[in-house]
Amino acid sequence: MTYDSMISPEMKPFSEVRPRRVSVIFNPTAGRRHGWRFQATVERLEGHVTLFRTTKPNDATEMALGMVGDGVDVVVAAGGDGTINEVVNGLAGSSVAMGIIPLGTANVMAHTLGIGTKPAKVSAAINQGKRKRLHLGRITSPDQPGGRLFVLMAGAGFDAQVVADVSSALKRHTGALAYVVETLGGAFKYAFPPLSISIDGKPHQAVTAVVCNGPLYGGPFTAAPRASLEQAGFEVRLLQRSGIKNVLRYGAALVMGRLDTLPDAPSVLGSSIVFEGPEGFPLQADGDILAHLPATITLADETVDVLG
Repeated sequence: MTYDSMISPEMKPFSEVRPRRVSVIFNPTAGRRHGWRFQATVERLEGHVTLFRTTKPNDATEMALGMVGDGVDVVVAAGGDGTINEVVNGLAGSSVAMGIIPLGTANVMAHTLGIGTKPAKVSAAINQGKRKRLHLGRITSPDQPGGRLFVLMAGAGFDAQVVADVSSALKRHTGALAYVVETLGGAFKYAFPPLSISIDGKPHQAVTAVVCNGPLYGGPFTAAPRASLEQAGFEVRLLQRSGIKNVLRYGAALVMGRLDTLPDAPSVLGSSIVFEGPEGFPLQADGDILAHLPATITLADETVDVLG
């Protein structure tokens, strides 16, 4: 089934139990493997629902900004965590609530909010209108001089290189397995240069560093148990050893919820993080490469309300 067939008269009328204007911004690339789930969720949404398809990067941000100006009540991000990031950058600081329809690979936001991916539960979270106010992080770098907001995490080192190198085609066909393949292959060729990091003015060293705004990473896995989207502040996970053996060890510890037991994977609380180098290395945020080093990460003044 194509997305074109989903935007059809047969999908209406929608329930008007709580009349409100709901705009759904959907990423057809992220949702290609889950078209049935998208349709089943949208059919359950209440109010006057309009669908908007993204066609290029940052489309969702521009759309969301316009929807704020138009007085829309709810903007729904339908896609992966990257689509959610774009919508957040358009809604942050406004009174417009955000809903999510998770259609991505890791769906970290959906796992964090506890809404899962089943259409009935996802649509109920949007329809019930229970708001949670989320604190955000801001990335500033030479290629993001005006700053870019993120919701979940921002990372540099091997973590970001995997995001940069993972095959889009493989991701479309295999989902999360694509990241496993790239992690295993990339660990043999990546040089693991040391990162120079400052956390609240104190220097630290690592080969991978992930600034966590929420507790989860890579799906339902806990990387930062002291972090919460509903409280301002970061937990920075530092992975200090290199090579395929340690990549496997860190990965296993993440899946088993045992990162805190590893002495070479400490975490540090902070609110201002500076990645000094290596210059030009990628920085991933919410699962996409959004900047390059050097970069500074701070607490954003803006917040966003999410329905969940």
